[in-house]
Amino acid sequence: MVVSEVLRKLLAGTFGAIAATLVGVPFECLKHRMQLGGTGYTTPLLALKSAVNAGGVRALYTGIGSTLARNIPYNALHFGLFELLVGILRRMASQSNAMWCDLIAGAFAGSFTAVLTTPMDVVNTRLQTQAIFGSSSLTNLTAATAYVGPIDAAVQIARQGGLHALMQGAGVRCVLYAPSAIVFFAVYENIKRHLRL
Repeated sequence: MVVSEVLRKLLAGTFGAIAATLVGVPFECLKHRMQLGGTGYTTPLLALKSAVNAGGVRALYTGIGSTLARNIPYNALHFGLFELLVGILRRMASQSNAMWCDLIAGAFAGSFTAVLTTPMDVVNTRLQTQAIFGSSSLTNLTAATAYVGPIDAAVQIARQGGLHALMQGAGVRCVLYAPSAIVFFAVYENIKRHLRL
């Protein structure tokens, strides 16, 4: 019973990630570029114009492969791991502790999957921002190497900074996603419980 529910959550998380990525990548790409403050990326409209002028609508989907490589395992593991852990914890605890089980499972699922997917998050960010490196307003940053795709970016990042360079920001992602997952799964499970007829 638990295995089929875990598999169902893994698949739901996978397909949800694919759908959300198709919608979210253009916004994430523009957000990353605006955060670095490159010339032509100071407002949302200017950022959109700069990206489209530089490479057409396709430029808005820079990094879609690395985003999928990050989001699919994140969402699949996030939901699947939560389902597995919450099932184990609920069997060990009393019914009155169901909410604590949700919180503990959510925190672990969120932080574990955040750390695990950090390398693809680093690759994704580098791919989506490489177009604005070299801009006069970014002189304090290292000049970017032209990455051909996610695998090339991962290899070059590891060569230039060692394997630990692919884990930059892992702690911050863990701190961000653990409480986020706690809140998400607490609300998610409470709504599920209250909607049961």
